Amino acid sequence: MIINPAPIVKCLECVYVNPFICIPCFRSGTEGGKHNRSHKYTLLDPKGPPIFNVVSDKRQFGIMEDVALLELLCETNQDNWDEKNTCFS
Repeated sequence: MIINPAPIVKCLECVYVNPFICIPCFRSGTEGGKHNRSHKYTLLDPKGPPIFNVVSDKRQFGIMEDVALLELLCETNQDNWDEKNTCFS
């Protein structure tokens, strides 16, 4: 599982299957189908909220990245860190 760290915009008024808009399209005021730029929206963080409070200037993992790491540890040999690093780089 590769987590895209970029936030996305979710239209709260569009009822179609995929009401998500990337940040560049949102900034440019993209409209399409029944979507109108005046619709209410919310920002979503695809990583999910952090579950461990880390005091660091580096980006924290979200809950989805923690889950991905745990799944990876279950699926692979715990001693093979070279393989694990390719999934999180």
